[in-house]
Amino acid sequence: MNINEIVLSIVKRPSFNLLAFQGMFFIFFLLAGELVVQELGIFGKWEYAAIRIFQIIYTLLFGIPTVLYTLIIFIIDLLCKKHFCLLWNKYTILLHFLVIYILFRVLMLPESYDFCGAPGMAIVFLFFGGIISIISFSIIPLIITLITEQIRGTRIENLPYLNSKLKLTGVIFCAAFPVVFWSSLAIYTIYISFSIKY
Repeated sequence: MNINEIVLSIVKRPSFNLLAFQGMFFIFFLLAGELVVQELGIFGKWEYAAIRIFQIIYTLLFGIPTVLYTLIIFIIDLLCKKHFCLLWNKYTILLHFLVIYILFRVLMLPESYDFCGAPGMAIVFLFFGGIISIISFSIIPLIITLITEQIRGTRIENLPYLNSKLKLTGVIFCAAFPVVFWSSLAIYTIYISFSIKY
């Protein structure tokens, strides 16, 4: 089995496509939030650190229901295989990005900077809520899908990005990015915690 056959055997798996689809949305959140932060920082007269804090808050706040949303949409389109290409349709991608950007742009205005006077507590609660949602709506479904596809030998045929190396590379990047991002963040956090001198 050559490298092309190995890659194709991976990218046709439902579990890979679930990871890539949710990863794409995760990248949207980071890009949309960062774009709004830069806009408010450059064109506004507000404290950059405060904008960054509320970027984290709203990323977590929007991210919790979106993990469930991506799972539901993926399952529906997977069951209706003829509609699966909509997951990677450029207009669908653009629409989702614009919706996320508008949410950030509207809610991250300075007058929104009031989370009961305790943004730190909001981040803590939303962070744990985010962990629970990721485990419930991403990791567990991913494991179940992986086990199911191994038993049944399920593969997704006629994927719209298989005929383009550029699109295929983009999908692989979407699948790998969240794993690399969170792994790097975890390693960095562990490194910092061991570097602190008490």
